[in-house]
Amino acid sequence: MLVIAFVYRPTELYIILSLYKHSAKHLITNLVIDFICESVFGFSKSVIGMPQGGKLGPLLFLWTEYSDIVILADEDPRGEKPLELLEMIAKGCANLEREKELFLIPDRPQAIRKAFALAQSDDMVLLLGKGHENSIIYKDYTMPYDEISEAKKALSEIGYN
Repeated sequence: MLVIAFVYRPTELYIILSLYKHSAKHLITNLVIDFICESVFGFSKSVIGMPQGGKLGPLLFLWTEYSDIVILADEDPRGEKPLELLEMIAKGCANLEREKELFLIPDRPQAIRKAFALAQSDDMVLLLGKGHENSIIYKDYTMPYDEISEAKKALSEIGYN
């Protein structure tokens, strides 16, 4: 099963994760750094790596408590270095084993494909954070992007129509 949503508050994330956790064998969440960077919560790079900062602590707790696999990907890195941000966030997911339970894939379309590649028939993939938005904002340009179209394309590539 696939769920695509625009979720950016701890309460919303809790509702979705707790609702779907018991509906699937494994829960694979593909998360975006915009949950906890400047455009949503006003965090600076210095705060991102600290679980006690703002809403980051509750978000990290929810991701690691409810998800079997977490894939961190960029959404709107703007002027920041995407992998650097993901590495800081990953520090708060220390209980997840890298390349088994935690993946850092800045390129969002590649991250979606990784989520689908890891998913098995009884699993659920949650693509959270981009939802209805229609672009990814980088330092020097804005890339048109549609999460639903990208998910459909990725599913088609692996034989689902």
